[in-house]
Amino acid sequence: MKKTGGRIIDYLITSLLLLLLILSLYGVYYSQKMPEKEIKFIPAFNYSQKAVYDYKVIVKPNIVYDNRSVLKPNETAYISLVKFVNVSFTYWFIIEPKVVGLTNISYDITCYLESPNNWKKIYLKIPRRTLTMDSSNVQISENLSFNMTNITKLIEAIREETAAFSEVYYLKIVPHISVSTKIGLKPVHEEFIPTMTISLLYSKNRLSFEGLTHNDRKSIGEYQTIYFTNVRYTRFVFYVLSTVFSIALIYHLQKIRKKRSRKSLIDSYLKKYSDIIVESGDTIEKRPERTVVRVKSFEDLVKISDESVKPIIHREENGKHIFYVLDMDVRYEFLIEEMSKRKKS
Repeated sequence: MKKTGGRIIDYLITSLLLLLLILSLYGVYYSQKMPEKEIKFIPAFNYSQKAVYDYKVIVKPNIVYDNRSVLKPNETAYISLVKFVNVSFTYWFIIEPKVVGLTNISYDITCYLESPNNWKKIYLKIPRRTLTMDSSNVQISENLSFNMTNITKLIEAIREETAAFSEVYYLKIVPHISVSTKIGLKPVHEEFIPTMTISLLYSKNRLSFEGLTHNDRKSIGEYQTIYFTNVRYTRFVFYVLSTVFSIALIYHLQKIRKKRSRKSLIDSYLKKYSDIIVESGDTIEKRPERTVVRVKSFEDLVKISDESVKPIIHREENGKHIFYVLDMDVRYEFLIEEMSKRKKS
């Protein structure tokens, strides 16, 4: 029972050390993946450009809209009933937080009428304008009006010239906006082209509107490097733990190996010389006047046994395996002591 209990304890200790070693090695692997530093962008200023289109559709006298002249948002606009499409364009350039300085802004707006993969024609153009404003927040507005009757006549004229027909035509409003200013100590130059498209779907006799809102947001700042000192400390701790658990596991396995080697040595003696070895009982005669001679090897004890024609007596006592031969008043003995007992002594 003691031997079985000792094996169970050895197994539990080995399993525990192996588990701790695996966990510490995983900690080394995980800590190696942790970054030692992080480069982070710290914004000092934010600036944005925003463009918004709004439109009104003016229609001819009609039945379908109950003779209303202006359509509500999201109502279907039938091309055959549309007289005008009035478009308002508003643009903002905003800096946060606000700064004091001049802002130069120049812009033009070109409206193209085009047939997909065929022709493209400038229909309307607002020439380039330049403004200088003593403010970080700038706003400009323009109003455009498109006569749908004239646009339809133009498309029909081009179709007769080219003999090319398309089921859809596009009316594109293309502003080109350039902004120059100074934010903090940094010069800023931005280009912005927010395009709105009015699709003329003649096959469905309808208008559709796309690109009504545009946003562009950017930041000015600097990059800062943030070092994580705890990462190096964590790595060092896992390195130390892995080393300690590795040494402990190796030491424990060596101890088990030596213990088993010593035990197998005793078993081999008992098996090989079973004909001359007898097991001692519980009652042992003690004679203090007897001389005790300890031999260097078990083979020496075997020689003495052969020469004296005496058996080798084996006794196990407190983890010690004692082999001896009694010859008159001399006791020749060879002692094998278990590793755990040797440590305690």
